[in-house]
Amino acid sequence: MPTDVVVEAKGRAYAAETNRISTMTGRPTLLGWEGHEAQWRGQAYGTMAAGRPEALRAIYGGATPEQMAAILEEFDVAYIYVGPQERTQYELTPVAEQALFGRMEVVYANENVRIYRVRQ
Repeated sequence: MPTDVVVEAKGRAYAAETNRISTMTGRPTLLGWEGHEAQWRGQAYGTMAAGRPEALRAIYGGATPEQMAAILEEFDVAYIYVGPQERTQYELTPVAEQALFGRMEVVYANENVRIYRVRQ
């Protein structure tokens, strides 16, 4: 569905190689280009973004299965995108990726990218 939340690495302002899934599909994500988002949302941004950078680090950085389930439910996540930006930004190795997402359904894969569906 067009409103399905897709987790991807947080972006850097005006860095075209970051936050492109949300940008190109219009689907919501946890955190876009932080500076850009703060500029548009003003003082409300701090409240709106609270906990999101930490959630991304937990998702890509080794949350326990219980923590992962709680985060995915809290933010109503439908998909997790893993590509070069995610692997670099969160130092995600193939072994860690398999441990974190190995039980999720792979809905797309090529040599550089995997998209996992979160089972509800």
